[in-house]
Amino acid sequence: LIDHLQLSSCALLGISCGGPVALSYAQRNPDRVSQLILVGSFVHGADVANPEIQGALCSLVSAYWGLGSKVIIDLFDPDMAADSRRALSKVHRQSATSDMAQALLHLTFAMDARGAAGQLQTPTLVIHRSKDNTVPFDAGRRLAATLHNAQLVSIGGRAHLPWIGEESSEILKQILHFTGVALESSAGQDDRDVDNQFTSQGDIWLLGFAGSTAHLKDSRGLHDIAFLLAHRNRDIHVKVLNGETESVLIQQESPVLDKAAIRDLRQRLAEIDDEKHQAANAADEAAYESLEQEQDSITDALRQGLSLGGRQRQFDGATEKARKATSARIRATIKRIAAIHPELADHLNRTIRTGTYCGYHTEQRLDWRI
Repeated sequence: LIDHLQLSSCALLGISCGGPVALSYAQRNPDRVSQLILVGSFVHGADVANPEIQGALCSLVSAYWGLGSKVIIDLFDPDMAADSRRALSKVHRQSATSDMAQALLHLTFAMDARGAAGQLQTPTLVIHRSKDNTVPFDAGRRLAATLHNAQLVSIGGRAHLPWIGEESSEILKQILHFTGVALESSAGQDDRDVDNQFTSQGDIWLLGFAGSTAHLKDSRGLHDIAFLLAHRNRDIHVKVLNGETESVLIQQESPVLDKAAIRDLRQRLAEIDDEKHQAANAADEAAYESLEQEQDSITDALRQGLSLGGRQRQFDGATEKARKATSARIRATIKRIAAIHPELADHLNRTIRTGTYCGYHTEQRLDWRI
């Protein structure tokens, strides 16, 4: 890649197990790496976990990849939202077989760049979260101590992935300061305009919030959310979001869920909790995932069937169909956003209301570039 870009030298960023690779490349090509930035990384795989933990994790991944993925995600970010955790676990299982995942773990634990690090004179910034659950802070400290020209910066938090959590903006600031790069804001616009954007660029949307940006493929739900963001603190009827111009026939009101159905669904939720516990104890991955899916379906049904006060919702035919479709579209889109930009998804979950009238409601002075 560096050859393709025809770079005589560049700063190299190594995240997690990318650190030893970056160290080895810099040692072999000292004239081509001007600076090193190592985030949540290590110099020796043995520093990540003791042999017993390494063996247990590899065995779990090999035998029950779905449960192993959940354990890894819990290490990555113990505070990750449930929707984001399930989405990332699905990506793990789609991206690698259990054998491949186990092999990658073995490779990670076998990495050893101590020889390369001991020969380097390249200016290096080592950034590590103080309570990182995946790669302990002590591993980052040993990494910095092995290098001859390194500075160690401790950042709060326990998430492993640098783009997750409130501390992500501080990590970015440290990197920009070290490399001498400044963020430029457009003339006449403040930082809030640069940070907060929800803009369409053809088939791709640029989503910016809390100092970080992400890209997402176009969907109708993104257009819905953008419209709501552009009309902050206003209630928008679903017919407006759906582009309907004709009148909608109002049918006789009837409950979405009757009392017996609500009682049965709540009883089933209680049973699922017990069955999930049994499946986890038996390491029955398939049963556990099936129960999780059933739990999500029932929760969604109850959410649609009950108002915030726990009363039965009423529907009026075509408008109710539009409400269900629009709400599902918006919530599904926020779930997609959660997988790539958790902070933005959390903000949208807290501020966007869906129903017959949808709205983006917040008391914060947030300006959005739409």
